[in-house]
Amino acid sequence: MKNIMKKIMIYALIGIMQVSVGTAVLASPRDAGQEDQAPPQDQGQQNDQDKHDRDRHSQEKHDQERHDQEKHDQDRYNQDRHDRERQENERHEREMRRHDHESEREWHDRQERENQRHDNTMREIAAGVIGYILGSANK
Repeated sequence: MKNIMKKIMIYALIGIMQVSVGTAVLASPRDAGQEDQAPPQDQGQQNDQDKHDRDRHSQEKHDQERHDQEKHDQDRYNQDRHDRERQENERHEREMRRHDHESEREWHDRQERENQRHDNTMREIAAGVIGYILGSANK
């Protein structure tokens, strides 16, 4: 539990730092439309600014693509998890019904075993969700 809290705090701080850097970059003064009036010694600075803008745009595009891919992966994982839960619940319902050849006692014993098995399976599915969340947090 301590590891989870540490990771949450670290990622929150990283997010805050990214927002502050992004705000600083967006708030920096720009001389829009004044490239022709710049003295020759400022031309190198303008080229540096253009390179910086291109790099930033490229980074933003890369970040957006990564975010889209992560969202797609998460959606696919959620769908898989939902399918597993649905299949397990259907199987559980079938197993809980009494078979024709069973006595009352055999049926209750089998129900008890089936309930334990079902609980364990649902815990495994939930543990997979937690493992996926922690695994994606380490990327």
